[in-house]
Amino acid sequence: MIREVYEESGLFIRDPKLCGLLMFPKFKGNDWYVFVFIANEFTGELIDSPEGHLEWIPDENVLDLNLWESDHIFMPWIQEGKFFSAKFEYEGDKMMSHEVTFHNWQEV
Repeated sequence: MIREVYEESGLFIRDPKLCGLLMFPKFKGNDWYVFVFIANEFTGELIDSPEGHLEWIPDENVLDLNLWESDHIFMPWIQEGKFFSAKFEYEGDKMMSHEVTFHNWQEV
């Protein structure tokens, strides 16, 4: 994950923290599993990469971006410091349902 962030952004992150696991069964024909991390410390400068043009967005503006419906659901959990596992079911580009379990850090 640290290597991937560096390759795609030019940033070396320190002390990443796992926040949760997202599951997207049969999303566009495949099962997707996404591990969600945050990192508050980094060095380096943003680069343009094959992933696209990157830029800093103030935290309070992130949910104003053109995001998947599920992003609007799980991003507040990150801001609230929750540890979660969630399943989001889509048909095409439309989210049909979701379920979540919040975990106590001592249980993990």
